[in-house]
Parts: sequence; structure tokens; C-alpha cells
Amino acid sequence: MNVLRILRSKIITLSALLGLFLPLASQPVSLQGDMLTFESGGGKRLQILEGNVHFEQEGNTVYCDRAEYELNSNQLYGTGNVRVLSKDGVTVIGNVIRYDANTKIARIEQDVVLTDGEMVLKTPWISYNTATRIGAYNQGGHIVNGDIDLKSGSGSYNPANKTLYFKSNVVLLHPDYSMYGDTLQYNTATRTAWFFGPTEIRSEDNTIFCNYGWYNTRSGRSQFSRDVLIYSKENVLRADSMSYDREAGTGRAVGNLVLRDTAQGLIIYGSSGRYDRLRRYSGVYGNPVARRLDPEGDTMYLKADTFVYLQDSSRKGGLLKAYRKARVMQLAYAASCDSLVYAVSDSLFALFGNPLMWNEQTQISGDTIRLLMKNRRISKVLLRGHSFVAMKEDSLRFSQISGSDMEHLFGADHKIRKTRVLGSGQSVYFIRNDDGSLGSANVIQCADMTFHFDSSRVSEVRFYGTPEGHVYPLDRLPESKATLPGLNWLESTRPRLDEFAVIGGWPVLPSAEAKRADQKQRKANPKPLKEARPQKVKR
Repeated sequence: MNVLRILRSKIITLSALLGLFLPLASQPVSLQGDMLTFESGGGKRLQILEGNVHFEQEGNTVYCDRAEYELNSNQLYGTGNVRVLSKDGVTVIGNVIRYDANTKIARIEQDVVLTDGEMVLKTPWISYNTATRIGAYNQGGHIVNGDIDLKSGSGSYNPANKTLYFKSNVVLLHPDYSMYGDTLQYNTATRTAWFFGPTEIRSEDNTIFCNYGWYNTRSGRSQFSRDVLIYSKENVLRADSMSYDREAGTGRAVGNLVLRDTAQGLIIYGSSGRYDRLRRYSGVYGNPVARRLDPEGDTMYLKADTFVYLQDSSRKGGLLKAYRKARVMQLAYAASCDSLVYAVSDSLFALFGNPLMWNEQTQISGDTIRLLMKNRRISKVLLRGHSFVAMKEDSLRFSQISGSDMEHLFGADHKIRKTRVLGSGQSVYFIRNDDGSLGSANVIQCADMTFHFDSSRVSEVRFYGTPEGHVYPLDRLPESKATLPGLNWLESTRPRLDEFAVIGGWPVLPSAEAKRADQKQRKANPKPLKEARPQKVKR
């Protein structure tokens, strides 16, 4: 946004330059020179001066080599080394000056250069209406001042509404920024710059595309709208409109917000969002949904009422926090909880608040659940406090394991291969016959236990300490022994893929090159824009 602050000071100077000619209409033209002659004929009366021609108008002095002043028509035509010097130290140089006292229009032509000692404006000609006080050029202008370089096809200044207007192929270059647009408008009273039509702002850190927006140089507040896209080295952000407060370091995005972390392959969609630069905080609201694309098609989905993303210098990918009604799923698992934390670069999930996890026909619960991913696949699950596993054997029976803490290791097929129970272990697991039917149930208690699984069935059990238990034939299993305290099968609450759908489908974010080509096409075939109405801007 510094580029706009710099632009402001240069535009104010340009308004002073274009205001040079106002005094020409305020009093009769009184010429002086080395040689004065009069000519008349053909209905004309000419006052001709040659050599060091000059005249003053309320502190402004105009110089040229030769001037003709037609007394009947009040037309002045001056040529050769035209210079206009203002009492403010502003100089305008050209080769021809024309002034019509009837229309109140002054025009300087041929290689025109305007300078105030710091800024230089070059253009083929400049026209100024002293009645309306509007100055303009339309054959290209080039402004240079120190590090700033601005070009436009045309430009004007209207002091009635204190507005400067640059139009057609506006290009602003600065060592740190560059801007490319169709129209730039600046109000010197409110100190607000407005962008109309396709606009691109580039810097080393990011590139911004918008079709409408404003920036207040006094307050540091800005707003961009009509399909805003911001490209940075690692992220792409899109929204219907965005606002930013430079001084506070806070911003807001509203409408169809899409954030893509290109480094991590993470895409977040929501209705609105906020940004706090000092707190390194980003929030996405309105039932946001996230997905992490996978080269093999095993996409990870995540949703909640609110997302908070915290940039962490110690973690390259930062932390994504999901609050209230958090739900996550991949092909191999699904989970729900009140809130969760996702360490993006580490592929680590921490689930809090009645967390539940499902893997095929297995339900896992505990006070907290931590999922460790490897190569974006589930690798280990850690349960802490009131740990419980239920495995559905048939419509009525469940194998169950409970304990204080648990560790589950997963194989390459995304199925549980090993479970360790750490403290207060209890289990009810069913043993199948060779034909696959249920034959018996092993009910046992032991402080620590380890279960090995093959194709989701118990293949080996090891006990650490002194186990206590009994094996019951299926038809003799007491009902009181068939379930452990804490069994609550909640398959109906398991997340489904359709919950993560985005209305209208997931938006596709174009590359910066594709967006630039689209902007170019829009400039070539512009839609008519209504004249902007003055808007109140907080100073």
C-alpha cells in the first residue's frame, strides 16, 4: 500500500501543474517583447511580438519566441521555446501555446514537459479549461519522480470535485511495486484513490487482481471488490471483496472466500474471513470447509463452524484450528469432535471434546485423540483418557477394548494392525470358527494388553501382568459380560462425504498468468461502468 501513499504526493503536485493557466482568463493579456507590430486585414487585428516575448498573469509568467494575439477573436498563438513559470516554482515547457479567451481553453503543444523541480510530466500536449478549471491530456502522459514512474493514455483534473483521473493503460512502476490498470481516480479532499476496471498490483510478496477498489492514504484503509485475487509465494486468496487497515494490520474478506495453500495442497472455502498481521492470525467463518488434495485421489476433508489459522515460525505449515462441530474424513477413516488442531506440515491431528473416530467397522473414542499421518496416510492413533474401541462383529455383537490410554498402529492397507492398552485394560473379543462364524467370546481384564489384528480380526493377544478372564461359548455368554462400560455405538453420526460438498462445486482458482490473460481480455472488451458516486470514507 506504500505505492499509493507515494502516488498521492505526486498527484497533488500534478494538480498544481494543471492549475497554472487559471489566471490567464482573469485579466486582459498584456504582451511584451523586443519587437511589436500590428497587422489588420481580412477582418483580423493581430498584435505580433517577436524576441523575448513574455507576459505575466497574477504572478505567472509565460515566455515564447513569437506570439500573435488576435484582438477580435481573443486568440493567442505563441511559438518557440514556450515556458510557463509559476510563482510556486513550477515550470511548463513546450514549443507551441494556444489560448482562446472566449472558450477559456489554454493548450501547450509539442514535447511538453512539466516539472516542479522534483516531478517531471512529459506529454505531447496539455489542455486546460480556465472556466471549468479542468486540465487534461489524451495522447499519453509519462510522470517520473525519483523512484516512481507513471504512464497513462489520458489524464485530467477537475477541481470542482477535487478529482484527478487517469485513463487507458495506466502503468505505475516503483522498485517495490507496480500497478497496471484501466482507470485510476484520486480525490485530493478525501485523499482516496479509486480503481475502476481490471487492475493488477504486483510486489515481491504478492500480486493483487481486482475490478474495483479504493485506498485512503490518510487512514491507510483500503477495499478491493468484484472478484479479488491475491497471489503470494505459497498462497492464493480469493473473495468477492476485501478490506485492509494498514495501521492496525487487520483485514477482512467477504463472500465466497477461497484460500489455497499451494505448498501444502490445502484449500479452504468459507463465507467470510479476517486477518491480523500482528497476531499472525487468520479466521474463516460461515461453516467453512477445507480439503487437502492427494496425488492418488485420497483427498482429506475438514469442516467446522469456524477455522483459525495461526502462522508459526517453528512450523512451516502453521496450525489450523477448527472450532465447534469439527468433522474430518479420508477414505480410510472419519472423525468428529467439538474442536481440533491440525499441524499442516506435520500431518498431525489433535481432537478434543467427545472425539470419535471410525475405521471401517471400528469405532474409537477417548478424552482426546491424536492422529499421526505418514505420507498423508493414517499411521498411528493415540488415545488419552477413557480409551475405548468397539469393532462390529454382526448386527448385535461388538468386540470391545477399554483402558486408560491406547496406541493404535495402522498398516499400509489403512487397517489397524496393532493395539496397545496402557492401564486398566478390559476386553471382550469374539473368536471366529474356521467358516467365519462366531464361536466364542474371551472376556478378560489386565492392566496392559497388546492386540494384533489380521484383516480386522484379532490374531494374537499378549497380556502384561496378571490377566483375569474366561472364555465363553457363544450360547453361554452372559448378557452382563457381553458389553463393557462405555460402549455406545454411534455409526449414525459418522461423517459422510456429501457433508463436505460446496454449493456449485469447489471453485477452481486460476493461475496468475491465466488471470492476467482474463484481465487483458476484459480491458479489450470492457463493459460500460456507471459513473462512481462519491462515497464517505473514514479519514
